[in-house]
Amino acid sequence: MKAQTLKDVVEIRLGEKVRLYVPWTCRVVGNVYAEDQRISLGSLASCPEKQIVIRFADDHPKWDRVQWVGADRLSQAIQIEEVQDTMSASYICLKVHVDQSKLASLPKGYLFGRVTLYQNGLTDEDAVPILIDGFK
Repeated sequence: MKAQTLKDVVEIRLGEKVRLYVPWTCRVVGNVYAEDQRISLGSLASCPEKQIVIRFADDHPKWDRVQWVGADRLSQAIQIEEVQDTMSASYICLKVHVDQSKLASLPKGYLFGRVTLYQNGLTDEDAVPILIDGFK
């Protein structure tokens, strides 16, 4: 159950004969996970900086450093840096922005890049995948 999706339906009784059924999905994650699994940058030529938050389970040590590798076209223009003033033992904040000098070489239209964040290696079970997309 380290990384799968659980689905269920919650029943809420509003009155004697009135019930509301609410489907919900809960993502079960491992010891390290990202708050968002997808970051939409919008227009790549004018997109603001976005943040990725990596959270750690209570009994899991915070990463000493964050490394990343990307695949697909947009990942060539993405820059990721750790926000230095995040001093929590339970999470790390990263900022994501587009290197405008590399944007010219990318085709027009919808672009996406799959980015994997990790500390010790890509085969680490705690590696965190994120999809980043936008339009040129």
